Amino acid sequence: MSTQEIITTIAALPEAERRKVWSELDELRRSDPAAPAPKPLSAHDKAKHLIGSISGPSDLSSNKDYLRDLGKSSLS
Repeated sequence: MSTQEIITTIAALPEAERRKVWSELDELRRSDPAAPAPKPLSAHDKAKHLIGSISGPSDLSSNKDYLRDLGKSSLS
């Protein structure tokens, strides 16, 4: 049985049973000193579901009016 099949099977369980299985698997992982430590998530990994989820102008440089006076000093 592949890892994906196991995950799919666990995901199909009722919530209480699914939590119990994940808890037991986590306990097994902790008890095995040879098991690799889980990779910590980066800020990008934690927020990537939010990236691109807000509508608005895609890029201000696409509107030439925003770039018209770019680089000109406001003091002159």
